[in-house]
Amino acid sequence: MSLTAKITMSKQHLSESYDQFVRFGSKRLLIERIIGSTALVAAVVLYFLDFSFDVLIYVLLAVAVVDLLGNSVRKFFWLKKFTTAKELNSDVEFTFSEQGISSKSRFSSGELSWEGVDRVKKTPLGLLVWPTKGMYMYFPEKAVGKEVVDFIQRMAT
Repeated sequence: MSLTAKITMSKQHLSESYDQFVRFGSKRLLIERIIGSTALVAAVVLYFLDFSFDVLIYVLLAVAVVDLLGNSVRKFFWLKKFTTAKELNSDVEFTFSEQGISSKSRFSSGELSWEGVDRVKKTPLGLLVWPTKGMYMYFPEKAVGKEVVDFIQRMAT
């Protein structure tokens, strides 16, 4: 059995990929939100208790802003890096078979066996696949289809 899908590496796909990874694949997001919220609450409490720790209040506010808004800034620079690359708007064709995932684009090709898949995470919009720690592939269900998503989940587990 062999299934194929084509994904265009558009800015919209890259943005969705980043959002899905951060929301469902990153363990850092929850920690950042907890630290940022705690720093914000502490700054407000110190302000209303009228402590003379003005510098501490500003430091706590800075930590809150960095932790709560830092992801948006990182996304901007991540997208800028990829949208200026020559791969933007190029098509990548994926073939999903009993052996693994094959990819072919204008610039490269590769294969990943199912034994090489570290983990798989289903999201509301698609599927995140980690071939190794620190690297992921995103397959949106609207582009590859439900049949491919179910096949990947079945083969990767």
